[in-house]
Amino acid sequence: MVHKLRIIVFALVIAMLAGCGAPETAELSAPQPEASAQPSPLPSEEPSPEEEAIHVGTAEEFLTAIAPGAVIELAPGVYNLTEYLGKASDNISSYVTRSFTDGWQAELHDVSDLTIRGAGDGTTEIVAEPRYSDVLCFRNCSDIIIENITFGHTIEKGNCQGAVLEFDQCRGVLLNGLDLYGCGTYGAAAEETEGLVLKNCIIRDCSYGIIDLSFCGGAELEGCTLKNNRGFDMLSLKASSAIFKSCAFDANEGDSFLPSYNRPDNESSARFECCSFGPWESRCIKAETEDSGNYVFDEECSFDGFGSLDAAEQSDAGDSAESYMERMPLDAETLAADE
Repeated sequence: MVHKLRIIVFALVIAMLAGCGAPETAELSAPQPEASAQPSPLPSEEPSPEEEAIHVGTAEEFLTAIAPGAVIELAPGVYNLTEYLGKASDNISSYVTRSFTDGWQAELHDVSDLTIRGAGDGTTEIVAEPRYSDVLCFRNCSDIIIENITFGHTIEKGNCQGAVLEFDQCRGVLLNGLDLYGCGTYGAAAEETEGLVLKNCIIRDCSYGIIDLSFCGGAELEGCTLKNNRGFDMLSLKASSAIFKSCAFDANEGDSFLPSYNRPDNESSARFECCSFGPWESRCIKAETEDSGNYVFDEECSFDGFGSLDAAEQSDAGDSAESYMERMPLDAETLAADE
């Protein structure tokens, strides 16, 4: 009897445990280790921007490194492209070729997302010898950044047919902190190019003028020093629009400051904001804007030799100048179609 009672009591205890439930901890898995005990994540294997840059020290290394998406950093020194191009093949790479004028010229083509920068402060220089060649020519390129480099021709000033930097059918070009010197015809020349921006650049000692734009829209120069250029039209604009912000023009001299060939089929426009002009530039502006409302000078511009208001009156055609700037097409294809 006692044995039977023990069996019944034991069965009741089991039933109670099953009905009321065992402690919740009995059904949990083994306790997890604390967060501090977990291994730390591995460091990212993606390289930093400095590690991504291609560091070069010769003209050959520079030109052969040109490729879409490349970030090229040039060590301090002088890179004579002519010396290398003289012994290179015509097709240096898939994106660089050489062409001959009165010497060899490097042409970069079909490149996008390319950055070229000089290391050091003004100690990197790229030069070319032929007078009829551009120092560098870009064709059908997009999203190009060039910064902290000096560009120019090695020969003395004189007759020249090559610009310092040339851009044909390009999109989105930023030139930052460059020193562009002659005897290049112009510091920068562009044709059918959209979004050419120069920031904190110097253009000096060129033999034709400062900048040459044909069928270009959205060109902008900001914080630039433009000095000691000689020749023809300092601003050569053909069916193009440009804006100049906080730029200093001084000691330039030529046939004219603004384009001298304004015609109904070649209308261009420019706006000047917070710019300063030397004596020659100021005299030219006063004379050249009398019959044109396409060139606008804001009240913050300063003119050597007479007050800003005198020049502003010459360039102010009421609302016509503002309206013209608004309707001036910035699309190179539209400009070309209108011609």
